[in-house]
Amino acid sequence: MCDSWNEYRNLLHSFGAYILLPLFIEVDFEKELKNAVVEKYGEQSEVVYQILTTPTKAGSVQKEELSLLELAISNNKNKLCDDDINMHLERFSWITNNTFDGKFMTRAILEERIKQASRDQPEVYFKSYVERIAKHKIMFEKYYKGFSDNTRIQSIINVLQESIFFRSWRTERYYRNAYYMKNMFSETGNILGLEDASDIFYLTVAEIIESLKNNMLPTNIVIFERKKGYACFAINNRVFVYSGEKLTIARQNIQLQKISNNTKEVKGQIAYPGRISGFVSVVISKNDLKKVNEGSILVSPSTTIDYVPVLKKVIAIITEEGGVLSHASVIYRELHIPCIIGTKIATQVLKDGDLVEVDADKGVVKIIERAK
Repeated sequence: MCDSWNEYRNLLHSFGAYILLPLFIEVDFEKELKNAVVEKYGEQSEVVYQILTTPTKAGSVQKEELSLLELAISNNKNKLCDDDINMHLERFSWITNNTFDGKFMTRAILEERIKQASRDQPEVYFKSYVERIAKHKIMFEKYYKGFSDNTRIQSIINVLQESIFFRSWRTERYYRNAYYMKNMFSETGNILGLEDASDIFYLTVAEIIESLKNNMLPTNIVIFERKKGYACFAINNRVFVYSGEKLTIARQNIQLQKISNNTKEVKGQIAYPGRISGFVSVVISKNDLKKVNEGSILVSPSTTIDYVPVLKKVIAIITEEGGVLSHASVIYRELHIPCIIGTKIATQVLKDGDLVEVDADKGVVKIIERAK
């Protein structure tokens, strides 16, 4: 088993190396493209830039959404069969494992989502979704051809399209591989004598290999503490995992930006344009997703791919983290929801029930009225 884990770790490291070049070139190419778009399109530049940097290749979010709608359409026609459900689970069960905790989409969860989608006119939504995708491709071609006199910029657009898609694809492979490796993870958990085999996701690969090699079982206290919260710190080729009292001390030493109680505006980067007003739902973790209602404006430190079912309820998204070319940003654009990212302070300023205006054409959120 030790050899298997060593091989697994080496494969992860080897695979990760392929993302380094895109990450380095994106920074410079992003600036050059942004300047060229501003010069050519002026006030339209933000919208044009988003279109040109959103991959035209379908990502996992698009594929899973369309597959779900097809299942719902089949269900309404009484043509849904087990093979269809099993195929969807085989392709997309990993999608809820984005925090790498071994929690995969179950059949029960999928069947509930199919029921919900079946009630919401899936044929109409499917057609609308496909039309939005087609419209994006048409707009991309329009603005891409707008640089037909500048082959360098067109080349940069091509490279960014591939590198941004690849970055998202590569990130999702990490989430997905755990689904195909779940038997090895489960067996390792049993060998280590863990109370719950899925607790293995709270150990580092190095700790797992060390435990297997020396037959030194990790204490359940460590795992229990990490379940409540943990932080990773890397320096000089060493990784430290803090939990329990050490985590408490680390949090006390982190200096957060002080926010005035009179702050009425939050600014960030545009992930997807649009302008809309509505009431805030603050989501700090997945446990808060139940607070999100139809028509909410979701405010969160960040979002992950398993938020997608809930994101379909919201009319706008505001996050503290993320960059314009980040994996999360690409997901937002695939969903065609007005979104502002990288605000850094949104969850500190905005509270549940606040009425706000989201101007994702300018990257500004204004508080209209505070919740009572």
